[in-house]
Amino acid sequence: ATGGAAGAECGLPPEEEWARRMVATATGLRVVQHDDGSADGMHDLDLFDAAHRIGAIEVTAAVDGELIALWNLINGRGERWIEPALKGGWMVTLDLDARGKGTRKETLGLLYELDLLESRASNRVAPRWSISTWSAPGAS
Repeated sequence: ATGGAAGAECGLPPEEEWARRMVATATGLRVVQHDDGSADGMHDLDLFDAAHRIGAIEVTAAVDGELIALWNLINGRGERWIEPALKGGWMVTLDLDARGKGTRKETLGLLYELDLLESRASNRVAPRWSISTWSAPGAS
């Protein structure tokens, strides 16, 4: 058996379900949810060979806290960032070293400038902007 849908039926968080499926596929063993929320400190998954539990799995993540903080600043509640005053739709890509609470404000300032330029060019073919680097005034 390779784990089946046991984890999905129990309502595992997506990252734990992904881990359950990967371990089951890689090992050919049955991997089932252990942590049911009934007590603190439980490991997430159990690994079985036939009817015998042979291992315990705790699913963790290693992430860059500053990148997560930047993501939360820009994306807030996980929704699209919509600025009603902008006429166009923009996709922004930030370098991995972008940091700080001013990033969103600085990005918004740039988008307003680009929106204005595109609006002024409305009697011609509207330009498609592609910006590879930009620094806020006074930034190094």
